[in-house]
Amino acid sequence: MTKGHALILAAVLATITQQTFAREGGFGGGQRMEHARPHQGEMGRERAAKRQNFSETSTRTLANGETVKRETTQTATDNGFTRNSTLTNGAGQTATKNITVVNDKETGTHTRTMSGTTFDGKSYSNTSTSQKTEDGFNRSHSFTTADGKTGSKQVTGVVDKEAGTVTKTTTINTPNGESKQHSVTHQLNPQTSAN
Repeated sequence: MTKGHALILAAVLATITQQTFAREGGFGGGQRMEHARPHQGEMGRERAAKRQNFSETSTRTLANGETVKRETTQTATDNGFTRNSTLTNGAGQTATKNITVVNDKETGTHTRTMSGTTFDGKSYSNTSTSQKTEDGFNRSHSFTTADGKTGSKQVTGVVDKEAGTVTKTTTINTPNGESKQHSVTHQLNPQTSAN
C-alpha cells in the first residue's frame, strides 16, 4: 500500500468511526434525552485519554431549564478502559451509563460496549466492534433500546488500490424487523487528501 493510500484509508476509517460514535444512542437508546447523549469532549477522552483514571462531577443546565448532575469515574485497563456515569435530574431520578472499551492490537480490533438505565428505570445496551483488514475494515453494531427493541448494522469496507476506490457495503436490521443493504463506492484522490 502506498503512503498516499495508507493516509486515505486511515482518514476514511477515522471518519467512519467518529460517525458511528456520534450515531450511537446515549441514555435511553435514542430517546430524546439530550443531556444523556455522549458529548464531543467525552468521545475525545475515549480516544486521547483512554488510559487515564479520573473522577469528575459536573452540573449541566438543559435548554428546557432542567439541571442535571453527572458523576463519572473512569478506570484504565491494560487494553482500554471502563467508564461509569450516574446522572441525577431535578426530580431526584437517576440514570446510568457504563462503557467498556477493549483494544486488541494483535487483531486490530476495537470493541466498545455500553449499557445503562434511563431515568424511568428502563435498560438499554449496544456493542460496536471495528477491525482493520488487509484491504479495508469490518465494523458491526448491535443494540437494544430502552423499549426492548433490537437492531444491528454491519459495514464492510474494501479498498481497491489499483482503481483508487473504497467500497462500503452496509447491512441493516431495523428494530421493526426490516432488512436493508446498500453499497457505495468512493474515489480516493491522494492529491486531494494530502492538501
